[in-house]
Amino acid sequence: MRPRTRKRGEARERIVAAATTLFNEVGYGGTDSNAIARAAGYAPATFYRYFTDKLSLFLEIFRRSVQDEWSAIESIAPERGRVRALVRVLLDHHRRWAGLRRSLRGLALTDPDARAAFWARRTEQIDRAIVVSGKADLPLGRARAAAAIIVLAALADAAADGELEYYGLGPDEIEQMMVDLALTLAQAPGTAPREDK
Repeated sequence: MRPRTRKRGEARERIVAAATTLFNEVGYGGTDSNAIARAAGYAPATFYRYFTDKLSLFLEIFRRSVQDEWSAIESIAPERGRVRALVRVLLDHHRRWAGLRRSLRGLALTDPDARAAFWARRTEQIDRAIVVSGKADLPLGRARAAAAIIVLAALADAAADGELEYYGLGPDEIEQMMVDLALTLAQAPGTAPREDK
């Protein structure tokens, strides 16, 4: 009998890593639990020791991606240029997770569990945006935070999917448009526009 050399939890993390790659490359509909387990180096039955189904794994990966994004956002120094740095984090994150995000948008339209998970993460993002914006002296109320999260995420997804380039916008124009929009959304009604160099 061969001695067991794998650490506890290693199989689960290898399945998550394999699924992350597959979901990003071929989308949610382009793979199944058997392919994910095989890509991780396990028999298909191993998948079900750790996940009830493909959707539960997909939603865990989505939750991790959101946490990764917020960790990057919260690490931005609260100084001049913060909004531009935030936009760069959003664009980079949405490009790295483009395949997963495409699948998520489709699933949120058709699957109630995916929609609930998506909206729950969105609610957390809105709440965190309110806190982060207050620390950056650009305080957002709930409505403006929701608008900022929804609009900036949609634009970052459009950039990641190549849609904005199709319309003739270059990377610098996309970034500046998102910075301007973020500053406009952060601006209190009746106040002068803010700048972020």
